[in-house]
Amino acid sequence: MSLFGRARTIVRTHGYGGLTARALAKLKRIASSRIEQRARKRAWHRLVSRVRSGPVYFPRHANPTVSVVVIASQHASRAASCLNALLRQLDSLPCEVIVVASADAPQTLAYLDACSGITVASADDAHDFATRANRALAAARGRFVFFLDESTIAAPDCIGRLLAACAGNERVALVGSQLVSPDGSVACAGGILWRDGTASWFGSSAGARPHSTLFPRDVDFAAPYALMARTETLRAL
Repeated sequence: MSLFGRARTIVRTHGYGGLTARALAKLKRIASSRIEQRARKRAWHRLVSRVRSGPVYFPRHANPTVSVVVIASQHASRAASCLNALLRQLDSLPCEVIVVASADAPQTLAYLDACSGITVASADDAHDFATRANRALAAARGRFVFFLDESTIAAPDCIGRLLAACAGNERVALVGSQLVSPDGSVACAGGILWRDGTASWFGSSAGARPHSTLFPRDVDFAAPYALMARTETLRAL
């Protein structure tokens, strides 16, 4: 039914007062959505602005619980922001940090040389995400491995929450994250595979907000850009 058709139906059933009330309610919802979007965008910028970009110094642990794997490329500034965001939440969690980088990213390697407590895995002959992730998996010492793309800023307590979800249930071998775009909308929160072979993301519909996917659910796949899994399970697969 067209917009004018719906309006005529409302006038016939509820009068012009009902039409006005519904129009005002619609405008209020639109305004509220835009206000929420701007607020979340400002919150995201505040989060990023607190992330420094200088060298980082991670503590080394003999028996790390989580191996954090950062897949780096030629964007040294992104790798710096990603690692600085990690530094804020590893104080009480025994982790090791592995960065996969290749020789064709000299600025990234120069930045990593200025840091300490980081294991650098070579990716000179690995150009896709999966191959680089497997390269780091071979060197991981933690019972769990957390894959992180350099463009991802980990929210506070991200690793702790993922670890609790994975370690709290022996049947859970892999936990994906909710990824939020800079404008505050949900980029994805796990995915579903349909019978015809097509795939889609949970929460990626227009206007979806983070609170709409803030609960655990079974998914068919998850984005690899902030993904935790049991190390031995991945190696067995």
